[in-house]
Amino acid sequence: MKPRLSPLLLLAALLGLSGCATEDQLSHVRAFSAAATCYSTEAREAFTQINDLSVERKLSEVALKAQPLDESAFTGVLDTDQRLAARLQALTALGAYAAALNSVATADNREAVDQSSAALYGALVSARDDCAKLTGKGAALTDADLGLVATAVKALGAAATEAKRAEAIRTIVDRTDPAIQSLCAALAADFRASVDSFRTMTDSIFTDQFVAYRRAAPTLSYEAGLSRLHALRAANLGRTHAADFLESLSQAALALARAHAAVKDSFGSASHNPAELVKAIGQLKAYADDIKSFHASLKISPP
Repeated sequence: MKPRLSPLLLLAALLGLSGCATEDQLSHVRAFSAAATCYSTEAREAFTQINDLSVERKLSEVALKAQPLDESAFTGVLDTDQRLAARLQALTALGAYAAALNSVATADNREAVDQSSAALYGALVSARDDCAKLTGKGAALTDADLGLVATAVKALGAAATEAKRAEAIRTIVDRTDPAIQSLCAALAADFRASVDSFRTMTDSIFTDQFVAYRRAAPTLSYEAGLSRLHALRAANLGRTHAADFLESLSQAALALARAHAAVKDSFGSASHNPAELVKAIGQLKAYADDIKSFHASLKISPP
């Protein structure tokens, strides 16, 4: 499940970004925001699926009469695992930050600036708090940093020219990059650490469904049997690719960190390499698409 940056994707990215220094200085910011938002969405969907799998595992045990039925059977891991819930909150904050960054990059009037700044501040405070929860360390984004971000956005004024937006974005990504790096590193480590438990969960679900199918097979109609076999196929895909799936989530978090750093460098250095920026954003988008494809593969409908 290792994503590859296709020539078409790279070409499209190059066409969209190569002129950022002249025709559209902020195109790379919008490209990063779109890719980061996509990853946030797909990663949060992964948590929803993990939560559903945890409930399905309990219901399978009840159905097989391996466990008695009680209210805990309907409780997912997101309701009991604070670490997992913190990851979900962090991903939500990353997505909100990416969306707000895009809003700042496109704001062209006072109302739009006010709306984007409010969203940005909320996302940054959430990202700072979630980072502290995941790392157990102090905030990588200080109140002074937040103050500088607020000043930079406020300076956009009622007439947000491209030059003003570029200066605001430069300050934002420069001040937030340490927090983004720390948060993404924590997410990547947590995803990788979850491989064994996720694999065990998906193995157990497949085994339970397999046993249940064999018990029921003699009494099932063709249509009912085929439907159950398709469910088994999806469960088998889930367990077969469990490790790759979590690795993709982990690598995507690191790719987001690299892409954000590349965006920061593009504003801070006249000698930055545009190809590296394109590659970093392209890799992030490729991982997000890879995760999305895996989600789709688990939703197989009978012909």
